[in-house]
Amino acid sequence: PLRVQRPFYPEGAPCHVYILHPPGGLVSGDNLKIDVECHQNSHAVLTTPSAGKIYQADSCNVPQHQRVKINLDNAVCEWLPQETIVFNGANGCLNTEIELNDNSKFIGWDIYCLGRTAGNQPFERGSVIQTLKVTKNGLPLLIERQVVNGGGDELSQRYGFAGHSVSGTLIVYGLDNSQDSVVALRESIELFTSETPFKGLVAVTQRLGVLLVRYLGPCSEEGKNMFIHCWKQLRVELLGIEASEPRIWLT
Repeated sequence: PLRVQRPFYPEGAPCHVYILHPPGGLVSGDNLKIDVECHQNSHAVLTTPSAGKIYQADSCNVPQHQRVKINLDNAVCEWLPQETIVFNGANGCLNTEIELNDNSKFIGWDIYCLGRTAGNQPFERGSVIQTLKVTKNGLPLLIERQVVNGGGDELSQRYGFAGHSVSGTLIVYGLDNSQDSVVALRESIELFTSETPFKGLVAVTQRLGVLLVRYLGPCSEEGKNMFIHCWKQLRVELLGIEASEPRIWLT
């Protein structure tokens, strides 16, 4: 069911591509696979026109799968999808894999919203398993696996989501000095949050050349705006070019 719009070049060399999923979400039995091959010297900016959805599972609780695999061969990739909404009663399995080599540069994020709090439909039933793997030349740089159960203690306790419903991770690889970028980004985030109403939590860390920005909060729009702010700053450091927001975000 996937569709790819005609690539275009609003800022010159980087190729902007919109990935469409006309059904709008995953139901029981769906197995959605997105394979991205970034060839040598290419630069792709990938996004989606709307939020992804993991709907309530059927009466047999058949799982819904989504796998995203991005392979960079001395290339640049910016993976900037809209948030994924996990409906109450879903049984989702979400897997993201990023394979790099020495000259690859990557910046991207994933944002997940558990339930639909604005509609008073929290994530009280079901489960979602999220896995994230970043490797370079086949060796792991980052491996994470998170299991969230609807109505579980991890949603309300401070060791988990602390009552928040939205979590997100932004990943950057290829910075000249990731530690200096961490310091500069923390200062920028502190200024950003002081100028706008902000209810979430943000952390910036780096290890093995991978810079991570974590968001935990009550609002997917707030999380996305935070990541866009970070992306605009880090893109200049990573690629030496100003950020150009995909036009689809404005529709």
